[in-house]
Amino acid sequence: MKEIILSGQSVQIDMLVKAGIIPHGTPPEQIVMFAHTCKVMNLDPIKKEVYLIPRNTKNGKIYSV
Repeated sequence: MKEIILSGQSVQIDMLVKAGIIPHGTPPEQIVMFAHTCKVMNLDPIKKEVYLIPRNTKNGKIYSV
C-alpha cells in the first residue's frame, strides 16, 4: 500500500510519514483504520486536524488517533 484516500484525494503514505502525521513503520491495517476514522469523523490530516500516535505498552505497541 503506497497511498490512501483522504478527503476525497489520493495521498502518498510516504508524504504523511515525512510530515509526522503517520509514524514510520505503522502497519498497513492501522493506516487503513486511520483513513477510515478520518473519513467518518470528517478530519483532514493534511490540515493537521488529526494524527496517528504510537504508544508503547506492556502488551506491545498500540496506535491512537
